[in-house]
Amino acid sequence: MWCVLKGWKKIEMHAVWARFFFSIALFSLLNLSINGMYNRVTVIFSLFLIPAVFLGFKTGTWIRDRFTEKRLRLYVLTFLFLSGLTGFALSFT
Repeated sequence: MWCVLKGWKKIEMHAVWARFFFSIALFSLLNLSINGMYNRVTVIFSLFLIPAVFLGFKTGTWIRDRFTEKRLRLYVLTFLFLSGLTGFALSFT
């Protein structure tokens, strides 16, 4: 959201988001490893994480190239609003 509100170009926003999500995935794997929480199930899920991150990056690139900067900002803010609204609604269940 910060990138959108700062008025960055869409290619800059995509670069930040791609690195952010890759870092989160890597940190999660390291955290599981450090805390000794790896078992058969987490190893299998970890193997799916690598292609999922790559697929997310390629999908983001495809989306970025098809929308204007103004439309991309609108979609990002709308998605974030709906995501927050969903989280808020689920907190009552």
